[in-house]
Amino acid sequence: MAMNSKKESFLKTNLISMLWVLAAILTLALTFTWVVFPDTMWVTWLVAALLLGDLGYLLFKNKESFNSKKSAYGLNAAITVLLVIGIVGVLNFLASRYPGKLDLTKNKVNTLSDQTEKLVKGLQKNLKIVIFTKGQNQAAADLPKRYKDLNPSKVEIEIVDVDKDPMRATQVGIRTLGSMQLLADGREAVVAEASEEKLTNALIKITKGKAPVVCAVQGHGERSFTGTDDNGYDFARKGLISQTYEVRDLDLAKEKKVPDHCSAIAIIGPVKSFYNEEIKFLKDYLDGGGHALIALDLNLKDSEEYAPELVALLKEWHIDAKRSLIVDPASPYAGLVGPMAPPLSQFSNTNPITKEFKMPLIFTLARPIVPMANVPAGINIEPLGKSSAGSWSIPDPGKKKGQTALQKPTDKDLIGPFPAAVALSGKKLESKATQNARIVVLGSTYFATNKWGRMGGNMDFFLNSVSWVLEDENLISIRTKEEGAHTAPQLSGTALKMIFYFGVLFIPVLTALSGVGVWIYRRRL
Repeated sequence: MAMNSKKESFLKTNLISMLWVLAAILTLALTFTWVVFPDTMWVTWLVAALLLGDLGYLLFKNKESFNSKKSAYGLNAAITVLLVIGIVGVLNFLASRYPGKLDLTKNKVNTLSDQTEKLVKGLQKNLKIVIFTKGQNQAAADLPKRYKDLNPSKVEIEIVDVDKDPMRATQVGIRTLGSMQLLADGREAVVAEASEEKLTNALIKITKGKAPVVCAVQGHGERSFTGTDDNGYDFARKGLISQTYEVRDLDLAKEKKVPDHCSAIAIIGPVKSFYNEEIKFLKDYLDGGGHALIALDLNLKDSEEYAPELVALLKEWHIDAKRSLIVDPASPYAGLVGPMAPPLSQFSNTNPITKEFKMPLIFTLARPIVPMANVPAGINIEPLGKSSAGSWSIPDPGKKKGQTALQKPTDKDLIGPFPAAVALSGKKLESKATQNARIVVLGSTYFATNKWGRMGGNMDFFLNSVSWVLEDENLISIRTKEEGAHTAPQLSGTALKMIFYFGVLFIPVLTALSGVGVWIYRRRL
């Protein structure tokens, strides 16, 4: 009997303390079940109900003690803490539901490019990105998660531990940690390097159907898409391949027509005349709704056109390739590349090729490409880029070898701005074509060579023009940024020590001392 009385006395004396301990345990349990078992919410609700019952009983048993001044301060402090926790919880919930990021890198390399956004947001099929790494390395999924954030319903991410599932890695052909396998619509691609450029290129390959073929007309001294010197187009060819386009040479004299496998033709800088038969093949192709990218250089040696037959064919489509040279000594790039490399900075804001353009195009040795007067209905010609108002053109520069580019002409008709690139869509009035022709005409070939293609927006403009000609407008964009041109700043040993002492020691110790001081002050009240 005495033993039972002692137990009852102990319980009565310490019941309140035990219930407070239980409240703390239930609070931790509530957080644990909410985070770890989100699919079994009934467990979370059960723990929450027990916690509310416990707190309700404690409030009932201690209602008289709350009338004291000390209790009022304590209750006020408790409410303040709960409010702070509640506010932090709500902010955390909003941050997780509506995440926002600020990219402070110089070239915005942590921001997905316009091209990637268009591709991922436009996905019609489900995309699965499988990451092969060791353990559940969440850092390896940072880049794929940004893709998933663009289209959560279409993008799925899976992390495979190669130590636990080596067979799967072997079957896929994974050789390096961090490699990714992309799966979409029964097609797959493996990316060994976790970069946006590689991942987006792989995505293009597995989501597109048959690769369009760009047939590069040869036989008249055109620029070579396999040339690796400064004047070659190998850099442009690689850009086309990354878009899953195929580039093939085309000899019109041998083929006797534009073959059916050509999705579009490219005529880049001919320096010799075309045979009349070849012009007929080109005329028949364009009149039938063909697609072409044509770039014409200006003959600076004499007053003759390099390919007068081609210039005459363009006039049938109401496009005039002027025999004059655009110069712009006032250009901000004049000191770097000279006055004969005028920047095109006035872009069409309606054509998809240049709609999103902000960077200037450096059009070296460019000639004006001008829509002729009285363009008939059914044909739309739109200037894509113009030189500045401070530019002018030197007519027939092959005859004026003694005149320098800085000798401004007096003829007011030769004052800029001048269009140096145009886009045409439509068909002739008498045409029986079932589709519109699409033609982009450029007043320079130099801008997309291996030497100049990396400058400004030059290569984006070239690739966008090809995509527009091919009616593949989903790939018209500002493409992924090159990485590696920027590095994180290296901190000195002294700076690292200062960060450690200030962030790891000083601030936490100061916070703890402030808390103790407040507690002591309130104890004296």
